[in-house]
Amino acid sequence: MDSLLEVIGQDASEIPGYCNTDLRGEGPYYWDWEYIARERLEKLGYTFICWVDGERDSFGPLTRIAVVVKDRKMLRLIYG
Repeated sequence: MDSLLEVIGQDASEIPGYCNTDLRGEGPYYWDWEYIARERLEKLGYTFICWVDGERDSFGPLTRIAVVVKDRKMLRLIYG
């Protein structure tokens, strides 16, 4: 499984809002970083399918996995 930040670029983590959570759940994405990552993936030619939880603890997900398709291959990109 590849690292999400290796694919979209380490600089994505420096974008305002990337490391913040929207605890009110008011946006189209619960976490702002999911929106930023999805937008970058689509610009790189990936077809986005979904986000899934990876490892979890009692506080919630420790890792998130983006399931994407590129060049007819399904890939899982991990973040966290």
